Amino acid sequence: QPVAKAQKPQEEEELTLKPLTADDIEQIRQAAYDEGFAEGKDEGFSKGYGEGREQGQQDGFTQGQAEGKKQGLADGQEELNNKLTQL
Repeated sequence: QPVAKAQKPQEEEELTLKPLTADDIEQIRQAAYDEGFAEGKDEGFSKGYGEGREQGQQDGFTQGQAEGKKQGLADGQEELNNKLTQL
């Protein structure tokens, strides 16, 4: 004959919730603010750094190109003047 196993009665855990105090709510609000601020700061820094670096490289390239062209023209003019005086 099958023997029935005795089951232990499940104890129900009584969950006691206390109402939030103004201090509890302020702590939650401050924690959320701090988390959002840190996340926004990190994201803003990363984006700003990337855009700034890209813009800086472009500006440096443009400036270097302009200075190189100016110097090349000056060197060419000097070379031309030297050749003309030799004639």
